[in-house]
Amino acid sequence: MAQAEIQAQAPTPPPAPTATHVTWEDGATVIENDSAHLEIQNKFWAVFFAEFPDGDTSLGPPDGSTTPPDPGEARGSFRIRKAETTFEGWFWRKEIQYELELTYREPGGVLNHAVVDWDTLGNGALRFTFGQFKAGFGRQELISSSRQQFVNRTFVSDLFSPAENQGAQVHGRLLDHKLEYTLGMFNGNGRNASGRNGDLNDNDEFQYDARLQLEPWGEIGYSESDFESTDHPLVAFAVEAQHDDRRQAAVDGGAKLFTLGGDVSLKWRGLSFFSQAFLRDGSAAGSFGTLAVAAQVGWFVCGRTLEVALRQATLDPDRDADDDRQHETGAAFNWYIRGRKFKVQTDLRRLQDQALDAVVWEWRLQTYASF
Repeated sequence: MAQAEIQAQAPTPPPAPTATHVTWEDGATVIENDSAHLEIQNKFWAVFFAEFPDGDTSLGPPDGSTTPPDPGEARGSFRIRKAETTFEGWFWRKEIQYELELTYREPGGVLNHAVVDWDTLGNGALRFTFGQFKAGFGRQELISSSRQQFVNRTFVSDLFSPAENQGAQVHGRLLDHKLEYTLGMFNGNGRNASGRNGDLNDNDEFQYDARLQLEPWGEIGYSESDFESTDHPLVAFAVEAQHDDRRQAAVDGGAKLFTLGGDVSLKWRGLSFFSQAFLRDGSAAGSFGTLAVAAQVGWFVCGRTLEVALRQATLDPDRDADDDRQHETGAAFNWYIRGRKFKVQTDLRRLQDQALDAVVWEWRLQTYASF
């Protein structure tokens, strides 16, 4: 038998095992090979805050007590505001991505995000996401807590944006990635929420969200400070809508809500600005209308290390009622020791509630680190 025939009949050796590499990159442990990619990141926020009510305002009772402090009595406290571990990456193919985020401080349960995202075409134009994640509504809510200029979001964002929910959405980028769209359907009862039959929808309706964003000069990113712009400005314009029927729901039941929103963002040479507005109408026993506007501007005064920021937010809970508005005015200073991965923040806010005739000043000092 010829030597060539003997070689042809020899069994094909199995492929060499894929090498797995473990590195530490920019605040995360990275484990990867040809079939998967995993990034593990721990994050925590440690804060000291102090509240100073005016002479006629009393703060709420402290934990474990039913007796409020005297009017004008200040209060301060240390707190681990948040602590999280995130596992994210891709498996099998780079078009199939995932995220698992565990939180250890907040009362909503240990599971924060549990997401699979499939880029069906491989170019970002048509993606399907399902699991527990943030609904595509409210720009500031879509920005991670680690990318905020203040210690936390405006009260306007907390009121109107749904945060994490269980559901599915289709989203993507078109027109050379300049147009972003998001369409989602969710249970509407929040993260880790248990409905009438366990961990299910708590009524017979769903929450629907839609968002459309135009970025004509490049992707501005979901962050507040300007770490993205280079030699030209970045801008974004967005409109959004949400429908949520909560009349028969176990969580926040009582109203059928329809909310319209819009926001505009700008970043250029260390300057950052965004403003968002919401208009909500609903019906339960009657009808009501709620209007809110928030604006924030930041400026790097020393490279990408020292930053100042200003904020103003106003809420009109009922457009037919007088003297019921709420206002938030604030200023912040940030020291980015290692970019967004390790920073110290401090802010001062004035919170006013006309309906309660109450004014509270709040000072906060926070350290954030990821590793």
